[in-house]
Parts: sequence; structure tokens; C-alpha cells
Amino acid sequence: MSFAELLKQSREQASVLIEKRKVDHDKDGISHPAQYFEGLDEKTKLAREKEIERRKKEGLKGPELYAPLPGDDIDKKQSKHTRSTGAAAVREETKDNSKDEFIRAASKVSSVSRSIIEEVYDKGLKAWATSGHRPGTTAQQWAIARVYAFLFDAKSGARKADKHLWDKHLDTKKSIESDIIIDNKTIYNIKGYIVKTLKYALKNCNKKYHTTKFEKNAEKLLNSNQLFLKDFEFCWNSIKHRDPNKLDYHLLGGSAMIQLQKYMDDGITLEEALNLQYEETSNE
Repeated sequence: MSFAELLKQSREQASVLIEKRKVDHDKDGISHPAQYFEGLDEKTKLAREKEIERRKKEGLKGPELYAPLPGDDIDKKQSKHTRSTGAAAVREETKDNSKDEFIRAASKVSSVSRSIIEEVYDKGLKAWATSGHRPGTTAQQWAIARVYAFLFDAKSGARKADKHLWDKHLDTKKSIESDIIIDNKTIYNIKGYIVKTLKYALKNCNKKYHTTKFEKNAEKLLNSNQLFLKDFEFCWNSIKHRDPNKLDYHLLGGSAMIQLQKYMDDGITLEEALNLQYEETSNE
């Protein structure tokens, strides 16, 4: 390992230790995460801590609650959660800077419902005002970072703090049945038929010509615990003009994947679209 790599590793380890450490600058027995005071001088740290505790004690509301804390005028340190692949996908999907648009984009990318994301976002706003935050970070930035951590980092404090919301999301996913039986006929939803198509295609990879990268993507779709919008966009971009009689077409999800794209284009979220009934095509 080079010196530069060792230096980077030591800095990352130090950052983790700072995030876990708690401090009590005014010695009143109430401690706070050390990263909420990172980069500040002792006088500002003390003033910042006193203001955090005052706001929580007095139960402030309105604009005063969301006013900057002492030390918020310094350059902020970017949260690691805003640098994740999922966060990048949300930013790419987002069309403006409004709260509603961010929640819509985050829901579309992650397949987590808007109501759950909004609850996490609002908790982030409240935590910024009453529990403290990194110097230089706005309430909106803190809320967005909390959403990113909740959605894309299973080990984050946000996922642990809002475990009941993540469990609610998982329960919703489990309740989506892949298929039902009516009059001895299997009725699939979009998700179920994509799964069926991919399994059929992978089973025949050793018998028929196919594109290797399509095979790998199919395996990823079947085996990943969490999928992002970009995983499906690869299929949508690749399946155009593919022959339905060729294996590549089925490795990309087939007609069910095309139906999924149409529903998404109509503004339906990924989770909702996957649960819609699959409509058989003339090719089947």
C-alpha cells in the first residue's frame, strides 16, 4: 500500500471515530456528536452547544427554530451519503430544488413510497433544528442527507433510527405477490412476469447465443436486495429493436420490461408499476 493510500485510510478512520465520539463543552452532563462542532474554535463550540440545548429546552417553533446556529457560516463538509451511487441517481432524476420534487425523485429511484420518504425528510428538518448538525449545513441539506442515508446505507444511523419505517417498506414489498391463481390460470403482475422471463432466459444461456453483459445484468436483477432505477434503464435502453424470438430479448426482461417502462413514463412509481397486472402480448 502506497503512502497516499495509507494517508487516505487513516483520514477515513479518523473521520469515523469523530462521528462516533460525543462531547460536552459546557460540562452540563448533556453530550452531543463531535461532528456537530468540527472545525470550530472553542468559543464558538460553547456558544453553539448552548444554543442547541436552549432550542430543545424551550421548544421553539417557526423561523427562530430554523435560524443558523453559531458556526454555521463556515464552509460545510459534504456528507458521505450525498456521494453515494443512489444519491447521484436521485440528483440526476430531480428536475428542480423543491421538497416535493426531491421526494418524487427519491421515491422513483429507490422504490420506497413517498409517504415514508417525506416522514424521514421531516425528521431530518426537526433534528437539524433541535439536535444539532454539522457546521455550515442548512436544514434542507441535513434532511436530504438523512433521506440518502436511510435509503442507501443499511448501516447508517438514519436507517437504525427509523427502523420501523424501513420495516414498513419491507412489509409492503413482501405483500406484493408475484402471481395469483384464478380459474387454474396464473395471473402475473409486472414483477412476477419479469422474474419468470429472466429465470427462463438464464436457464437457456448454455444452449443459445446471447450477449454476456445482458446475462450478468439479468443475474443482478434477480439477486440484488435493492435495485435502482438505473438497473431497469439499462434494460429499457438495450431492449429497443431486439428480436422477441432471441434470447437477448428475454435476458432484458422481455415484454414485461417494456410494459414497466410505459407505466413509468406515465408517472407511476417503480414500486407501484411492478405491482400492476401484466398484460399478455400477441407474441406469447
